[in-house]
Amino acid sequence: MHLQTSQFLTEERNIARLEALSQVLDLPSRVDTLYLSIPHAFMDKVASRAIRPAPSLQRLVLMSNGYDFPRDFLGGVAPLLTTLYLRHCGLAVDSPLLYNIISLNIEGHAQGSNFAARLCEVLRLMPSLEYLDIHDIYPNPPADTAIASLPKLRKLNLRCIFPSCTAMLEHISFPATTFVQIDIANPSLLDIDEEDLSSMWTSVARILAPDFHPEGQRIVRTVAAEGDGEFRATSFTLMMWELKVSNTSTPLPSPNLLVMLDWTDREENALANPVFFEEVFQAAFSALPLPHLETLHLGCFPKEAMSKFGLFKRALRPHLWSSTLQTLILHVEHCVEYLPAMLVHQPDNGPLPLPALETLLFTSVKFDRRIVERLVRSLRTRSDQGVKLRKVIMDGGCANEAGRAMYSFREAVEHVEWSFSSQELDYSADEYSDTDSDSGSSA
Repeated sequence: MHLQTSQFLTEERNIARLEALSQVLDLPSRVDTLYLSIPHAFMDKVASRAIRPAPSLQRLVLMSNGYDFPRDFLGGVAPLLTTLYLRHCGLAVDSPLLYNIISLNIEGHAQGSNFAARLCEVLRLMPSLEYLDIHDIYPNPPADTAIASLPKLRKLNLRCIFPSCTAMLEHISFPATTFVQIDIANPSLLDIDEEDLSSMWTSVARILAPDFHPEGQRIVRTVAAEGDGEFRATSFTLMMWELKVSNTSTPLPSPNLLVMLDWTDREENALANPVFFEEVFQAAFSALPLPHLETLHLGCFPKEAMSKFGLFKRALRPHLWSSTLQTLILHVEHCVEYLPAMLVHQPDNGPLPLPALETLLFTSVKFDRRIVERLVRSLRTRSDQGVKLRKVIMDGGCANEAGRAMYSFREAVEHVEWSFSSQELDYSADEYSDTDSDSGSSA
């Protein structure tokens, strides 16, 4: 029998295909892609036949409920195998097939899979990994303290429904250049407490630690925290860049580190969402070390959660007196409510917060007279104490009292600009009138 195809696919419960597969596995095959989706009951039969080497195999996809293929699967010899996809199953934890894998996608924590439970140890056998995608896998802590080093890892994607999935970050290391995305979707608020959130962000913070990888520390210069929703569906996104990213007129570049939480709860529990949002926000900024932070984006948060300065005072306390934070970017008006108080927050008559702040950028803010007056008073106070702001930038989405705001800011700020033109607005009292305050797009 001569095998013409270079790929082989089985379908679950397709007995004819299973018989054909047995014949394929008995032959010196030239298969480069093998896709097995087989019920657990048939797996022992298939695995017992699949003991010959696969010298041409490059891509292997295995799907079965809770089955770990034995160490002699494919004879443990597949020198060209670089892509491995596992769904609800695994390999032997010491399988030789793991050594040359470049891309690993593992999904679904099935009961009985030793591979998933010991994933942190398995990764020690995969030093060539460049792409690692882990979906709903919650490995046990390893029995020892050894770290799985992944020196070539380019992208790590953690997707799960419980924050505990981030615990594996305590047991692996990878370069500072690795793109990391953590996506926690639809967790039940009843199953998550403050300790869970604190542990999650502590694990994320380990990525930023100086000793995380021997080749160098991940330097974070820009952080953006965003969120949306006030009722059943709510989200929180934290993005980090190594570069200084402050231009809002063009799409932001891809971040180096991305953490996303999205949760949906029953309508009767909707009032808990802003409270949970506060807990997520505070836990994030309390845990993350950001000694090199230069630019901070804050915006698009649930109004009930984010209009209270008390939250920002608690959450941002580790960063309020940063000597490196130069640019603060605020989105939509209710995120500006806390700003006047924050700019002059002086506990025990100490120094002003944000001593290095040079630029405020407002985007899509609908200013009203009250907030403009409060902001100007705070900016004057800073100026009188020798901490004068260098620049205020307003994008084209700012409205209502934007014209009044731009003129008023000139009293306490050196420059006022439109972000889309980057041209200074040179207002004078004679040119400005209270009746022409709804646009502010021309001098």
